Amino acid sequence: ASFNGIRPIRYRSEGVEVLATPQGALQTLHLIRQAEDGGREQPRIELWYGFEQHMLPVRVRASDGYGRTLDQIIQPM
Repeated sequence: ASFNGIRPIRYRSEGVEVLATPQGALQTLHLIRQAEDGGREQPRIELWYGFEQHMLPVRVRASDGYGRTLDQIIQPM
């Protein structure tokens, strides 16, 4: 969903990956958003879901065509 409406988005699985985090090494499933047809520039979005965290996202990274990156990663409580 976005401000422009709702549409399906496809993600490609990069498989199981051990992710280094401030909480330690986590076993994750890494997904990358696939580019849509239409030629419009879109941010690259990557998601890591933690197996021991009930498949909740433990890292989210978004990069745009201007070199800006937003990277959020799980922190210990």
